[in-house]
Amino acid sequence: MKSPISSRLQPLDGQAGGSPWRVPTLALWAFSRLLMFLNVVILDHPCDKVFWQYGNCTVLGVNCTVLNAHGYHLLPYRDYPIEYPPLAAALFMIPGFLRGRLIYAAGFALVMIVVDALTLQLVRVAARRLRLWSDGWQAAFSYTVFSLATFAILPKFDLLPGMLTLLAVLLLARGRDHAAWVALAAAVLFKGYPVVLAPLFLLYQYRVRGRKGWWHGPLAGLVSSAAVIVPLFLMDGVRLVKALLNQAQRGVEIESVYASVVLVAHNMYNVPASITATAGEVLSRDIFSALDGPLVALLPWLFGLAIVATYGVAWVRLRRDPTPEALLLLSMAAVAAFIIAFKALPTHYLLWLCPMAAVTLGRARSRTVLVTGSLCLALGLGAAVPIVWDALRHFDPLAIGVIVARNLAIISTFVLLLLRAWPREARPQPHSAVDQWRSAAG
Repeated sequence: MKSPISSRLQPLDGQAGGSPWRVPTLALWAFSRLLMFLNVVILDHPCDKVFWQYGNCTVLGVNCTVLNAHGYHLLPYRDYPIEYPPLAAALFMIPGFLRGRLIYAAGFALVMIVVDALTLQLVRVAARRLRLWSDGWQAAFSYTVFSLATFAILPKFDLLPGMLTLLAVLLLARGRDHAAWVALAAAVLFKGYPVVLAPLFLLYQYRVRGRKGWWHGPLAGLVSSAAVIVPLFLMDGVRLVKALLNQAQRGVEIESVYASVVLVAHNMYNVPASITATAGEVLSRDIFSALDGPLVALLPWLFGLAIVATYGVAWVRLRRDPTPEALLLLSMAAVAAFIIAFKALPTHYLLWLCPMAAVTLGRARSRTVLVTGSLCLALGLGAAVPIVWDALRHFDPLAIGVIVARNLAIISTFVLLLLRAWPREARPQPHSAVDQWRSAAG
């Protein structure tokens, strides 16, 4: 006789006899993550050097001189400048007791493997309960493939805000507004970009639950953010503000959409262009040309156009069909708009989309297939960027073609997401999004 608990959990495994996708997914996940770990510790592709310096300086009091700081057990922002948001700084401290750089990188990789495993589980359960896949393990398999293409899960921390963003969206769809806004605030304090989802969250709450108590969730997010930011601000508000605004002062990097315009102009019309001579160990270079002024001036307008288009589609879609699937599609579109408009565009930024994409792009519909194909193309071309990196620095036409094609695929993904999010039916849905989630959860 089956227990109530086992009978309740059984639908999440796809079939009564177990999902046929379970073993292949776990095997691919374990094998690919082992390769990633070996890539970090044996092939010497560790996390960014500054992660190790920040962690060791705070926890052990070493490596502080390179940060222009002196003393023991120093705190970020107060005692030395740091270019990352507060929770990212805290993440660097977790393996900070590991002194050697390679040992630290291995510890950091293990932390991200735990985050990766939690993301895999979150994707599996969410996809099954939302009934976007017949089997949640299929979505988990898709996530494993999507994230593998970047090969940056372990040396970077971009997956963590990506997971928190997915968690925030799912909590909001389930009607747990307070927890959703706290998760969104945490994601913002890791990376910053999820702030573009705040208007979507407000619109979704209004469409599903009306005006009553709409401010409770945002207040919970603000309070949780203040609990982190206020103590740091009291220690050294100037350095904290500089850190939070640091990304706005970046130059136009060679992988960005703006740089693609410069690269094409240089390759086809001989417009003079140059790049920074060095960027340390980071695969990134700022690019300079006569087009810099117009392109930088275009940045806020391009982002504004993309995000306004996203919110406009959201206004129409959520008015007619305020479902969790719609919220996921629109959240992906908003994040993609930010990626396109930012001055830097390394391929690992696509990790911000991978968890939501694995949950959402499950139904065999033409527009969904096109979105999936476009995202896969962007990931595949992005995986080729490190291979052609040296050639790109020398403006090789083939390398330029790879990076331009990748950026066009990302733009195509954004456009297709908006088309997919546009409602097909003119009538409102009879049941709320919360009811849909709860009925799917059993």
